[in-house]
Amino acid sequence: MQILKELEVLIPPLTSEEFKQLERNILEEGIRDPLVTWNGILVDGHNRYRIAQEYDIDFETVEKEFPDILTVKVWMIVNQFGRRNLNNYQRSVLALHLEGVYNEKAKEKQKGGQGGILLPQKSAEGNKLENETRYKLGKVANVSHDTISKVKKIEATASPEIKAKVSTGQISINEAFKEIKKEENEQSKTQKAIEIIEKVYESNTNIFHGNCIEFIKTIEDKSIDCLITDPPYGVDIQFGAYDNQLSRKIENDGNIDDALLLLDEMLLEVKSKLKDNAHIYIFCNWKIYPQFNAIISKHFQIKNLIIWDKLFMGMGDLKGNYSSSYEMIVFAGGNREFLSRPKNIIQCRFNDERFHNTQKPVDLIKQLIENSTNVNETIFDPFLGSGSTVIAANQLKRNFIGCEIDEQNYKITLKRLEDGKC
Repeated sequence: MQILKELEVLIPPLTSEEFKQLERNILEEGIRDPLVTWNGILVDGHNRYRIAQEYDIDFETVEKEFPDILTVKVWMIVNQFGRRNLNNYQRSVLALHLEGVYNEKAKEKQKGGQGGILLPQKSAEGNKLENETRYKLGKVANVSHDTISKVKKIEATASPEIKAKVSTGQISINEAFKEIKKEENEQSKTQKAIEIIEKVYESNTNIFHGNCIEFIKTIEDKSIDCLITDPPYGVDIQFGAYDNQLSRKIENDGNIDDALLLLDEMLLEVKSKLKDNAHIYIFCNWKIYPQFNAIISKHFQIKNLIIWDKLFMGMGDLKGNYSSSYEMIVFAGGNREFLSRPKNIIQCRFNDERFHNTQKPVDLIKQLIENSTNVNETIFDPFLGSGSTVIAANQLKRNFIGCEIDEQNYKITLKRLEDGKC
C-alpha cells in the first residue's frame, strides 16, 4: 500500500489523547472499518494503518474509483468534515486546501478537461471573485468568510507555535490574527525606517561600523578630550517599547559576563588614546553599578556619580516599589577644571525622536560635553547606539569619533548627522 505525503497532509493530526484512545479501541476490538484506497494509494484510514503496522493487526481495504487525484483530495476533505469533531480553525484549514484543488480543476477545465466544482478565477474583478471564493469556502467549512480570511493569513504568516496554539484551542482565531497584524505593523515600521536609512551617505570616516576594540587601536594616542558612552549592560534588552523604532534586540547585549568583559577591554585599549586630563562619562543603572564601578576603577580614578533625573515616573511595580525615574553616570578620568562647577544631579526630560530603546537625550549629552570640553576638542563614543553623542558633539562644534557594531544603528547615526536631527 502506498502513502502519498500530499494526501496525508489533508488528514488533521489527532491529539495525543485522541490517538491513544483510537489505539486502545483497535487493540480491544480490531480494525472494524476497511481502509479506503485508490489505485493502491491510501486515501482514508492513515491513523488506523499506522497502528496496524505497529501491532501487526489485520485490516481490510476497499478500493474507490476517482477520475484523478484532485477529486481524491476533495473527497478526503469533505469526508473529514463529516467524520471528525474539528474546531473552526481546523475546518478552515481543510477548506483552504480545497481552494487550491478547485483552482487546479479550473485550470484543467480551461484546457478542455473535466472540471467539477470550480472557484472563481482572478480577472479584472479580482477582489470580487476573491470575496466569492471566501464565501464558498466558508460555506464548505461551516464558518464565516471572515474566518476563512483570518485563517488563511494565519496559515501564511504565523509561527508554528501560534498555529499549534490556535489549532488546539489554546488561543482563538481572532487572538492569533491580532498577533500577526501587530507583528506586521512592527515589521512595516521597521521596513520604512530601513528604507530611509538606506539612502544615507557613508563617507563620514569619523563613524566606524564594527568592533570598537579593533577601531580604538587605530585612534591616535593622546587625541581624545572626552569619552562619553552607554555600553551594553548584558540585560538582553528587546526593542519594541516605542512605535517608531526598530523592533529588534540590541546586538551583543545578551550576557552580563560578556558585557563586563567588553567594558574592561574597551577601557584598557582606550586609556592610551585619552589625553591626560580627559573626562570620562559612562552610563549605567543601579543594578549593574557595583560591577561597573569595580571595572572602571581598575583603569581610571572615579571622581563622582552623576544622577540623571528623567523627570517622569517609570514603569514597573506600580504598588510595591519606588518609581524608577533616574539613571546613573559614572564620572572618571583626569583633572581638567570646569569653567563653572556643575551639580551631580542633572534634570533632563527625553523629548527626542526615538530610534533606540536605551537612547539618551541629545540635550543631556550636550550638558556633559559643555561641562568638560571646548569648541574643536574631540569626543569619543565607542558604543554609539543611534548616535546621540555624536549628534550633540556636532551641534556644539566639537570633533567627534564614534563606533557602532550594529549596522542599522550605524546607518541611523549617519542619517541623523545628515539631517541634523536630535
